[in-house]
Amino acid sequence: MLILAEIGLALSHGQYESWVIGGISILIFIGTEAFNTPSNTLIMSSVPTDLRGMAGASNSLAREFGMVLGTTLATSTFYGSLSLFVGRTSLTATGQPHHYLFFAQSVAYCVATLLLILGLWIIRPAKMRAADGDQS
Repeated sequence: MLILAEIGLALSHGQYESWVIGGISILIFIGTEAFNTPSNTLIMSSVPTDLRGMAGASNSLAREFGMVLGTTLATSTFYGSLSLFVGRTSLTATGQPHHYLFFAQSVAYCVATLLLILGLWIIRPAKMRAADGDQS
């Protein structure tokens, strides 16, 4: 779901109505929660009762770090792409031509999509890894 939503955002270029973007946002929400809820349950149920406080804090720290890292990567990708498109360093989107903003936005969403695909490939089930010849 997240990959489809990211592709939808990468292809939007500001040409869709706000309800389409709202629908994509709902898809992102559902995809995120479809992963987070079972993941948290699995983690917390596998930890001894006396260590659940530490496990919960570590889980929360990892999630927050991931969000900060993702935001940093998306912002850096956006402004790096924007700078390439306009031919000079751009530290703000204000006053930039709209088509360059949409191109930079698409690049950032494409990078996010590639990272999602990479993440899915890394966490694929052990049976698939064994079939691929990857014994790690």
